[in-house]
Amino acid sequence: MASYSMLIAESGSTKTEWVVGRDGKVIKSFRSPGINPNVMTKESIEDTFRMAFEDQFQDGEIQEVIFYGAGLGHHSQRDIVADVLRKVLPSAHIVVDHDMVAAVRSTGREEGIVCILGTGSNSCLFRDRHEVLVLGGHGWIMGDEGSGKDLGHHLIKGLLQGDFPDEVREYVEGKEGDSIFEIKISIHKSEKPNVRMASLARYVKDMIHIPEVRMMVVHRFLAFLDTTVCRYPDYRQLHIDVIGSIGYHFREQLEEACRVREVQLGHLIPEPIHNLLSYHFSQLS
Repeated sequence: MASYSMLIAESGSTKTEWVVGRDGKVIKSFRSPGINPNVMTKESIEDTFRMAFEDQFQDGEIQEVIFYGAGLGHHSQRDIVADVLRKVLPSAHIVVDHDMVAAVRSTGREEGIVCILGTGSNSCLFRDRHEVLVLGGHGWIMGDEGSGKDLGHHLIKGLLQGDFPDEVREYVEGKEGDSIFEIKISIHKSEKPNVRMASLARYVKDMIHIPEVRMMVVHRFLAFLDTTVCRYPDYRQLHIDVIGSIGYHFREQLEEACRVREVQLGHLIPEPIHNLLSYHFSQLS
């Protein structure tokens, strides 16, 4: 087979991970801001792509682009991203799909339940590597339980309500350089409130030794399991793989929530991009 170059993207609301593969090997990887057509204009998506691709490869070097992203559950959103990619990389074959398809393919399993716990959250029951049922994924206003946005949200909400010791408030205000009230206002004024709240999850991690913070995290994971995983048929008999940084960095609290709900926690995959590269080159052989 002739040399074949493939550009694969795995995008959330916060960041996009890119990898260029040639003949099954990684040539380069890079990162750019996240893409979500639900909260971005077509023009801003194009600007983001052009900036991301600048000096990364030559015209005509990429034969195929496979883009997986958050907010692409409906064909109308996928069409927006595909149209922009065709404009920016006109010589490449373009494939656009949503992040749950990427999650399923990155697990390496034929059957199971896969969850996304990053800036947002989602889940999917799959068989033969095909989606059977999706629960969750209603966006940051309607859902995203257990996500980075959710943890940041409940951190600030708890501080406003006096649910946490003063040590937590002093730490967050010291790191942010603003009062909790001012942080709340900055969230309201942010262009991407979900991303702003998710950025606060790092303070949750720093303060996880405080019992009230740890229990908040466990309760938010329980809320995620209750609204997604525990509604699938026979969920106790299936492995639950988790994609994304939140599941990875809060592993102990996720394990605790899974024990309470009698869920079999499987793989924790913080960044699935290299698994996706292996998957797609295996499909060419």
